[in-house]
Amino acid sequence: MNRKTLLLKGLFFVFFLFLSSSDILAYQACKTSGGTDQKWTTSSLTVYLNTAGGPSNSLSALQASMQTWTDVSTSSFTFVYGGATTSTAYGANDSSYIVGFGPMGINGTLAETSIWYSSESGQLYDTDLQFNTSYQWSTDGSSTYYDVQNIGTHEFGHFLCLEDLYSTADSEKTMYGYAAAGETKKRTLDQDDINGIAYLYPSSGGGGDGTPGCTYSVSSTYLSFTSSGGSGSVSVSTLPGCTWSASSNVTWITITSGTSGSGGGTVSFSVSSNSTSSYRIGNITIANQTVTVIQTGSIQGITMTLPTTKQSYSYAAVSSSVKSTNPSDSRPVGVGSVATGGGTLSIQVVLNQLSGPADIYFGILLPDDPNNLYILRSDGTFQAMSSGLVPWKSSTAGPITESLFGNIPALFLAQGTYRIYLAVTSDSFATYYLWETYFTVL
Repeated sequence: MNRKTLLLKGLFFVFFLFLSSSDILAYQACKTSGGTDQKWTTSSLTVYLNTAGGPSNSLSALQASMQTWTDVSTSSFTFVYGGATTSTAYGANDSSYIVGFGPMGINGTLAETSIWYSSESGQLYDTDLQFNTSYQWSTDGSSTYYDVQNIGTHEFGHFLCLEDLYSTADSEKTMYGYAAAGETKKRTLDQDDINGIAYLYPSSGGGGDGTPGCTYSVSSTYLSFTSSGGSGSVSVSTLPGCTWSASSNVTWITITSGTSGSGGGTVSFSVSSNSTSSYRIGNITIANQTVTVIQTGSIQGITMTLPTTKQSYSYAAVSSSVKSTNPSDSRPVGVGSVATGGGTLSIQVVLNQLSGPADIYFGILLPDDPNNLYILRSDGTFQAMSSGLVPWKSSTAGPITESLFGNIPALFLAQGTYRIYLAVTSDSFATYYLWETYFTVL
């Protein structure tokens, strides 16, 4: 899988979770489709640095980035500088952990971390990082350049297998997925970043919650509720004598029974009603297993105002679309179970009523044909963008709730990363909303 740091500006028609709520996601660890944490089985990683093509002092900047994570006292994990290398084998699964610099094109991606892992156990096998020298870099925080230590600290968080965060409420955190020229705030870890590495690699045995030597699993890692709320439960599986506890990170999710236990058990909880128009996300943590709860907003009939500027939004794939009157809160394209590593692609498009008529464009970028963006036409067929940009729906004010192409088994899909784009414009792209999401078939 690949993780990217993106520019905090512009339209990237060819490219990378915006959340909106007072209850934000503190940190997000990588997980397999079965809900198992993806992480190293060792507490130390030796990294080799190739600074050719980077700015002066890149070596010390990258070492400082690694040291920032190593210095977390509540974590046992350490980055070790293995020395300089001339290797350019970025993206090769060779158990050699390499950081380098090289051109990747003006595509909105500042740097990219690649990770190889077991889809069953979650064990990480290899990781590499490349800085995109198609953009300008410095090591002194110059206002018109991107800072190596700033982005490096973020990317080494991906080495640990911490995910990007895209809520504006997370913007001060190192793992916030956007960056700007001259920015240096990612050099210093937020408490939530610190909690993330401590969760994955605690300073003492037992994983912070649970009995050392025990393994735990939960019956669900993703649950959704309507704005009216409700109740739910999650089953915990482990061996007799293995203790665990359960907690919620938000006030609107209440554990009603099963706050702790030994051996297998059940955690029951309630979700209060959501009176706002925005969806919200919270977590239930059970023996260090995270259950994500998403709840829709209650006011769905209000219109989404037509765009007056050029606005781009990007979010990690979700199984079901999320509807909102605020474009930054919307996840208009859902992709079914492939969003979490499952076996079915089911594309849904959901948009609120618009304040006026607009053209809607739908495009997809395929891993086996990465140079052609394919545009969905009104008759349900596709054409390459090189043959012209045509709307999927013309002069519509919505609302839109539509499933596309049925249920497609993932085994019929080419391996690689798929990127889906949805655009709304009322003036031929002088202004627009543009959303991008992506998923990977392994």
